[in-house]
Formats: sequence, C-alpha cells, structure tokens
Amino acid sequence: NNGNVAYTDFGAGDIPMTQARYDNVTGAGGRVMVHIPFVIGGVSIFYNIPAADLGGQPLDLDACALAGIFNGNYTTWDHPAILALNPSLSVPAGSPITVFHRIRGSSSTTGVTKYLEQRTSAAEDNCPQLWTRGSGSTINWPTTSGFQPRSGSGGVSSGISSTDYSIGYIDSGFGHRLGLQEIKLKNRAGRFLDSKEADLGAAATAALSQTPAQGGLPSIATQSFAQVSLLDKEGTNTWPIILMSYMYVEQNLTLKEQNGQLLKSFIEFVLSDDGQTIAEEFSFVRVPASIIAYNNVTLNSLALASGTTSYFIEGSSTQMGLGAQEFAISEKRQSFADYDRGLIYTQLTALTTRVAATEAASSQSCSCKEDDDSDVKGVANVGAVFGVLAFIISIIVAIKVFCFMPAAPASAPKIVERENSSVSMGATPSRKRL
Repeated sequence: NNGNVAYTDFGAGDIPMTQARYDNVTGAGGRVMVHIPFVIGGVSIFYNIPAADLGGQPLDLDACALAGIFNGNYTTWDHPAILALNPSLSVPAGSPITVFHRIRGSSSTTGVTKYLEQRTSAAEDNCPQLWTRGSGSTINWPTTSGFQPRSGSGGVSSGISSTDYSIGYIDSGFGHRLGLQEIKLKNRAGRFLDSKEADLGAAATAALSQTPAQGGLPSIATQSFAQVSLLDKEGTNTWPIILMSYMYVEQNLTLKEQNGQLLKSFIEFVLSDDGQTIAEEFSFVRVPASIIAYNNVTLNSLALASGTTSYFIEGSSTQMGLGAQEFAISEKRQSFADYDRGLIYTQLTALTTRVAATEAASSQSCSCKEDDDSDVKGVANVGAVFGVLAFIISIIVAIKVFCFMPAAPASAPKIVERENSSVSMGATPSRKRL
C-alpha cells in the first residue's frame, strides 16, 4: 500500500475496478477517476470433434450443458443432455471430454464463469446444481485427467487444435484467426448462434439503457463501474459472453502538465474511426456510437493544465506538414527504430525459412553413388550449420537493437503492461505508436 499514489499516467483492463479498489482510490486516496470503455471483445467456446461425428451440423450448447461439462458433471460427449441438443451428433460410445482452461488469472475465465453462475441460476434455465465453482479470474477447476490447465490463450487453443474431443474457451477473434470450430451458444433470446453471427456491440448499447443495479453503465463516468456487466444481455443477435475494455484515468490531469494533453489526445485517437479500425484489425469490436458519445462527455470533463498545447491527430490520411509537427500524434508515421525492427523481423522470418529448407534437403535421400552420398550430406549439413549461425547472429543484432535503444525521456507518459490487471495497461488494440 503506497497511499494510492499513481505509478502510471493511466491504466486499462478488461474488467471494471472492483468496488473496494474504487473506494480506496476515490475515498482514502482522495482522487476522482473515470472509466473510459474503448473496445469490445467476445469470449467463445471452441471445440475439436471430427467432422464425421457431427453429421454435418454445428455443435449446440446451452448454459446448463456447458456448465455440466465445465463443472465435471458431464464427462463424455454422448451424455444424454448433450445428445438432446445435438441429435445429429454420433460419437464413439463413451468418448471422453477433455477440457482446456486457463491456469492463471484471466478476464476470459472471469467472463465465462460469471456467465455460467448467472445463467444457471436464472429462472429460464434453473440448473444451479450444474455450476458449483463460483466465478472469478481463477477458480478451483476439477483435477481429473479430463481437465487440462494451459497458460494463455495460445496454450488453450493449441490444446484444442491438437486434441480430438476437446473443448475450451478463448477470445472469439483469437479462435477465429486459428480456424477453430466454435460452439453455437444459446443466448438469452433462446437463439443458438456463434460469435460471428452475433452483434457483439449490442450488449454495450443495452448497458447504456440499464441502471448499474441491472449491470448498466452509470450516468456519469466518475461513479463506480463495479456492477457493470455485459453478460447475458437481451437481444435476438446479442452474444452472451461479452467483455468491454476500459481505460482508468484520473479526472484531474493538471499536475501532469503537457502529458495530460498527450494522454487526452491519445484516448481521442483510440476512440476515433481510425483508432477503432486498428482495433478491428486485431479481432476486437469497435464500441458503438452511443458509447463514443458517452466517452466524449467524459473527455470534456477532464481538467488540463493551463498553458499546455493540444495535439494534432494525423489518422490514416497524410496531413502534409501538420503530421510532422512537434505536437502531433500520427497513425501513419513511424520512427527509424520501428522501421529497423520491421526489417529485422522480415530478415529473421526469411532466415528461418531458409534454415528449415536446408535441414529438409539434408535429410532427403540422394540418388547419387553410395561413395558420394556421405560427401553430399556433409555439404548439406555444413550449409545448415551456416544457416543456423546466421540466424543466431541476427538474433544477437535484434537483441542489441531492442535492449540498447536510448531511454525514453523522463517526462514521457508511463505505460506498463501486465496480464489481467485492472490497474495497469493491458493489451491495447493499437500497435502503431506515436
């Protein structure tokens, strides 16, 4: 406990501040802070069942069936509750279900477990006995062999893709990029759909019309967001497991002087059409216009130091002269360091391909005479060695470039990155820097 003194200029995360943390910051800390929702993401359930077993149909699950699987009650794919929802499913008798889940705290675990806790207790489903593990970024999963913990979305997706008759949860866009099969999940309107068919932004729009007690957004962003939830909202095309990412910003930015202007302008860019387009490139969903309007009111309430200079924002269209001025944020332009890192990445990729090709060539049988065979393979192996050596040298160069770049000025905005934190900068949809 450092007395609620800020370590960074702002933070971000996939869940709102808890009530206890909000109270510490605004009460004991004496600060006024706001939530700024800036991007939306869905969490989906992906699976790996051979196509021949599916009978040409997708796999349908409702909250109770999903809870029964994730709680450890349903351990085989031919369980009657699963077959009742999927009459075309024809798996070998007793095919065991393998569940891949996150081993460390994650917002996707929070979303899935809160959804199951909420939905199984609802009057429409009324199957609380099928979900007894509570909710949160970490829970006590079953420890049987059918449950396999993995680190990160990459670990879960790798497990699903390599294991027949498996299931797991990951970010919707991440799973789609990998081509995984997605379950059609029953939403609150009673429709089975996947996240590609759903309107992922509909849940955020619905939250604006609801009170905080209903999981809606507060009337002003300085109030607590602890009760805000985009899970299981109404709507025919609404996806039931939605998370919204927030920036946590102090309302009074006067002590940050020019950095306060920089922070506000950066947020304005993230919320702009160009910034939201970048978010979509990373499989996020842009926040709807109603949320942008809500955020604009919040941004106008930020207090900035007098005598500071506002920033010009150069988006996807080049603004000759203006985009190169001192107080400008540009999507298009990059530093030489960024350009150089891009070249190194390209060279490493090319070298990796060459090394793999050389190794493959050296392992193939040769049609030459037996007494020449060892010489040919020897030459090929030498080539492979030199390729690997070049690869290692390139890595060393890359390390030097990354590790010995000049340090940022002390006055530069401070951004930290830590997975699944509600007080630090998490993964941002934009990879194009100032």
